[in-house]
Amino acid sequence: RDSHWQHDDRGQKDDEEKWKAEAGRSSWQSDSPRQQDGQAHGSSGSKDQSGGNAERVQRWLSFVLKNGHRDYNIVVEQGWASIDDLAEAMSQRRADLGIRDGQQLRELLDNTDAQGRFETDNRGRIRKVPREQRQPRTVATTSAAS
Repeated sequence: RDSHWQHDDRGQKDDEEKWKAEAGRSSWQSDSPRQQDGQAHGSSGSKDQSGGNAERVQRWLSFVLKNGHRDYNIVVEQGWASIDDLAEAMSQRRADLGIRDGQQLRELLDNTDAQGRFETDNRGRIRKVPREQRQPRTVATTSAAS
């Protein structure tokens, strides 16, 4: 039995090494303009800020509004929290997300939250909208509030 598993593991290891070598060459040595400009995945470039980073920001917001607010000392009342408090916590403890202040967070959500996951109010607060209450919306091209 043991020799059978060892043989399979060696064959699998060889296949994995071949795949990594081929995949590494095609994905990491790409001539994409982002890599040539020195922008790595997760950088604060404008395309990444409004695209791939937006999902990470929204996931973080969902976590903090649901349970993580205790870890970040953010007051959440009936699901609502201060946008400025969230942005401050994000800038201090999740600088990789590229949000520096509440205005930037509002703009990111205005420009990317097409599913209507989040709602803001005129008191500077934000909440996660329950799934059954979400209303898809047209994302803004400016920072106009909805």
